[in-house]
Amino acid sequence: MEKKRKNQVKNNFFKVDNLFFVGTDLYQKIEKFGKIELKKLDKSFVKQDLGGDYSLIARYHEFINEPNHLDYSEAVEHKEFRFYNIYQPFTHQLQAGECPYSLQFIQHIFGEQYELGLDYLKLLFEQPKQMLPILSLVSKERETGKTTFLNWLKAIFGLNMTINRSKDMESNFNSDWVNKLLIAIDETFLEKKSTSEVIKNISTAKTLKMEGKGKDRLDVDFFGKLILSSNNVENFIHIDKEENRYWVRYINKFSSYIPDLEGKLTAEIPAFLHHLHSRKLTTQKVSRTWFSSEQIWTAALEVVKEGNRSNVEKEIESIILDSFDEFEVDTICYTEKDLIDKLRDINIRVNKFHIAKIIKDNWNIYPREKPSTYSYYTKSANMQGEFISFQETKQGKFFTFEKSKFEELKSRKMQNNSLVVGLTNTQEKTVKNDTEIIDNQIDMIDYSKKPISEVPF
Repeated sequence: MEKKRKNQVKNNFFKVDNLFFVGTDLYQKIEKFGKIELKKLDKSFVKQDLGGDYSLIARYHEFINEPNHLDYSEAVEHKEFRFYNIYQPFTHQLQAGECPYSLQFIQHIFGEQYELGLDYLKLLFEQPKQMLPILSLVSKERETGKTTFLNWLKAIFGLNMTINRSKDMESNFNSDWVNKLLIAIDETFLEKKSTSEVIKNISTAKTLKMEGKGKDRLDVDFFGKLILSSNNVENFIHIDKEENRYWVRYINKFSSYIPDLEGKLTAEIPAFLHHLHSRKLTTQKVSRTWFSSEQIWTAALEVVKEGNRSNVEKEIESIILDSFDEFEVDTICYTEKDLIDKLRDINIRVNKFHIAKIIKDNWNIYPREKPSTYSYYTKSANMQGEFISFQETKQGKFFTFEKSKFEELKSRKMQNNSLVVGLTNTQEKTVKNDTEIIDNQIDMIDYSKKPISEVPF
């Protein structure tokens, strides 16, 4: 009797349904606090434990990452091969119904780009292999709904989404996110340019090497989409002037408090997914990340690009703008050496190559190919202590800076900063107007389901 009881305990240690072979390696699927881990096992120990049931373990040729929310399968068959799908099952069922809180929330997040926001979410749901831009939600204030948006997506996509910290993306180990559909980085501030490059590169990568501590490296298909959230609106990440992979949305506070919004959004998920599935896309694919750079352009993106400019570039621009006013001219000419001298006066030391690169790459201004004469302006005090402008003739390969161009750049920057505030104010008015319409629908919906949490904005 005692021997039989021991065998029962032993045989219950492993479950055949949680075991599978990939090639000659044996794995166990373990769910640990909301995460799925694949643990490689000692075959002899499992065989001894399972006895005759050992032969019933499922077998696969290789791993595959095959995202699908409408027709998911753990086993993917292709020709004579069988693959184990490391993408996790989608747990929601579509159900016709109203979803006013969800639509109101999307209006809050995407504002004047509301339809694009719905297209983005529809593509995530129906075409998970499609590359998408790096969605970045920024605000100066807290409690704007950025984290609620991430938690809502996590409730929708479950184990196929992860919410990381900035330093997680700097680690060599990526097994906790490389097979995910959504990789969110909350409170983003990526100070290292190298980390910004990693973010940019993986956003359009098709394959990555999955690597974990003490585990073999595996080549896997990569379909991850990045979402960044930050309270730093100017330089939370390095974005080059010509970069077009980022969709930056500035998020304001809600105009009114909505109790237990996360619970309400979660209750609406089946109806919202049905709404997405029934709705037609308003855009067509025009780039590898679906949208054109013009479609997802925002003033908030320009603010980030401006915030990423180096101090040297900002100081050179300041010197040039001051020269227009100080010498009352519409054009000013400087060689690299002239600018080096002026920067040295304010304790900034830089070489000619650096200056030339900034002016050529960022402003599309090029020096004369051959040395020529140009007017150089200075100011000196006379006997009465008055500052008088002097003009001298110098020779060199100079850059010519036009006041009209720099005034236009200055005006555009001011306009972008104003647009960020102006558009969000308009956005909140739209949300407020929509709320009056939505409120008429809310009374018809049963929200008796126990709320997940009381999370205010």
